[in-house]
Amino acid sequence: MTEPETGHASNADFRQIVRDIVDFWGSERTLGMHNAMYVNELVDSSLVIKEGDRVLAYLFGVVAEPRRVAYVALIGVRSSHRRHGFGQRLYGLFEDHARSRGCTRLTAVTDPSNMNSIAFHTGKIGMSCKIVKDYGGPGQDRALFEKQI
Repeated sequence: MTEPETGHASNADFRQIVRDIVDFWGSERTLGMHNAMYVNELVDSSLVIKEGDRVLAYLFGVVAEPRRVAYVALIGVRSSHRRHGFGQRLYGLFEDHARSRGCTRLTAVTDPSNMNSIAFHTGKIGMSCKIVKDYGGPGQDRALFEKQI
């Protein structure tokens, strides 16, 4: 078996991710957050790890150059491929891309009850975390992750 390859996400990758959303997230709770703009307009900051045509992991990000901030909107790894370092690998590539675009800060958010995400971002990625009241809108607190890059 060959080493999985990393590259930019395509429309076919996006359709596969959305079709298999439960395999990446355990439910359809994030389906509405997945938008084709990540592969149509933000292709430089949308990454996948694939084995052949099968997407194993992905990261959709946004680079806000004027603010020098890079934001990870979504990161998912198939349940069968967790604990292989794919999330860290994608974060590293995205961080390199963000730094090359002049960014000095990396951010992400999650629901404060998502302990797996909080553990991953603080433990594996080295981000700080704080709970921000109403960050997602009125009554929608979020765990905000930040890292200087």
